[in-house]
Amino acid sequence: MVKGYKAETFIGSPGFNMPIELILTPQGDIYCMALRENRLYKITLEGEKEVYLDNIAFNACAVSADNTLYAYQAINGKVIKITSSGQMQTLYTVDEIDFSPGRKLLLRHDGSIYLVHFSKLLHIDETGQTEVLYDQMPYITNIYESSDGRIILMTERFGFEFSPLTRSLEQKFFIDDTGNTGYNGLTGDEEGNLYSVHGKKIYKINPDYKVSLLGETPDEGLSGIKYLPETQELIGGQHLKGGIIAFNVRTGQSREIIKGNGLVSPIAMAFSINGELAVANDDGANVTLVYPDGTCQLWFHYWSFSPPLSHLLITEQHTIYATESETVNPDKLHLKYVPPEGIIKGMDAPIFISNFAACGIIQDRDGNLLVSNTLEGTIKRIEKDLRITTLHTGLIYPQSMAMDKTGNLYITTGGAPRGGKFSAPFSGEDITIIYTNGKRETLPGCGGMYIAIGNDGNIYTTGGTEIRKIDIRSKRKEVIATGFTQTGGLAFDIEGNLLVSDIMENTITRISGFKKGTLQGKLFYDPNRYKIRLFRTYPLVVGQLYSIPSNGRYSIRAAPGEYLFQIIDESGKVISSEKKTIK
Repeated sequence: MVKGYKAETFIGSPGFNMPIELILTPQGDIYCMALRENRLYKITLEGEKEVYLDNIAFNACAVSADNTLYAYQAINGKVIKITSSGQMQTLYTVDEIDFSPGRKLLLRHDGSIYLVHFSKLLHIDETGQTEVLYDQMPYITNIYESSDGRIILMTERFGFEFSPLTRSLEQKFFIDDTGNTGYNGLTGDEEGNLYSVHGKKIYKINPDYKVSLLGETPDEGLSGIKYLPETQELIGGQHLKGGIIAFNVRTGQSREIIKGNGLVSPIAMAFSINGELAVANDDGANVTLVYPDGTCQLWFHYWSFSPPLSHLLITEQHTIYATESETVNPDKLHLKYVPPEGIIKGMDAPIFISNFAACGIIQDRDGNLLVSNTLEGTIKRIEKDLRITTLHTGLIYPQSMAMDKTGNLYITTGGAPRGGKFSAPFSGEDITIIYTNGKRETLPGCGGMYIAIGNDGNIYTTGGTEIRKIDIRSKRKEVIATGFTQTGGLAFDIEGNLLVSDIMENTITRISGFKKGTLQGKLFYDPNRYKIRLFRTYPLVVGQLYSIPSNGRYSIRAAPGEYLFQIIDESGKVISSEKKTIK
């Protein structure tokens, strides 16, 4: 850390980065595949963990009696064998990669290997030879062999039994639930009962295929579930939250084994006027709402993991805008927004379709949206009546944007294109400044993933392992913080501290050392019924709620600038509002 600045952890690391599969060995050892870390961990029910294998990644896995692992790697379509000494061997490689989620690999009790590949059920022997057992499979999400030898295959709602003898598939049960089946979310116990994850709910299917609901897990569903006969619990990962949960099948109660934090490769960040921080998760494909005390809550899902990088904006009306990738055609993107009640109810967002590759998004002094178009190399304005006009053209991959208090526009531009159908690089190379008089200036080699303008008027960007400051007058570049694994998004809080996300570590760091002022006074409102809200919406949106002290005397630390000082009641209704200047 550069002298004058101090870094502290705001959101610490979760237990794992995408715990997608759990493995229970015949000896009772438990292993967890952290997909984004490329690590296989050995864990205990007491919450301890240690790295078992490094530089390994797979989506589904089974273990034999001699502790040999058989795993499927969706990224390259390989079925691999891993011995207890860590030696790896490729048994089979599919001719077309299937990225669809779910447990598609089965190691039967007799040692034979089954793989679900699109509409086919394959048998794979130890030499890598394959045989098609069935070639008209529905969309299968999970495959499992029960303790009594039944081969069960699940779609999102239907359960089937496959007969190797007659090579036939017969529907046996139906789960009336619209929640997505859990990733590797099917297992069973020694009595032949099955357990299936659907959203946050867990269902039991007895050997006669009678379905019953057991309960729900907190926050999100489980992935990679395994049954622990000693405790009669299902243990599974919460791959979006990053933790491990045990669910008791008798009581329906959950307990946390290893704590998660709700961040999965956090990128863009944006504050609301109440102080909540919205964080877009790249691999998580969702937005997490982080409260001022550091607690996290999943807000809504959206496609965030294809270039151009997602950006967020929350308006004074609590409407959130997120530039969102279209997975079928990443060059056609759209904006997703949540109406005012969404920030309270956490409801899924309706969609406003645009005709351009939206990337950076900010609002101008009048409340219009400015959106960068990486494909066209333009900046567009979306007015409140949704009219779209082009403000600036001729830019090279315009991405993240920021605006200073005089209205000058700062844009990360350039960078190596992704090629093919992707219309933007992951990071800018330069910073292009468009002044209010129309003049342009390019700062070469200063770009990064995200950009922000500090209260001091200087430019701040994320790039690789460091945070850079570019002096607005001299244009001199200075590194103010290092030690990150991969910096992501930037956001200044109400006190002027700079929050930075680490994409690989799933953390958010708070950097202090910026100028602060103090707002003091006395109020005559009932502290049990009213709160203070201090916020501004230009040139950036930031705010905070404060309790009124019992004696009415308040003292608030905040970055210098012009703010609205409001008194609100318990329902959020504004009782009074006035402008305040903090120096």
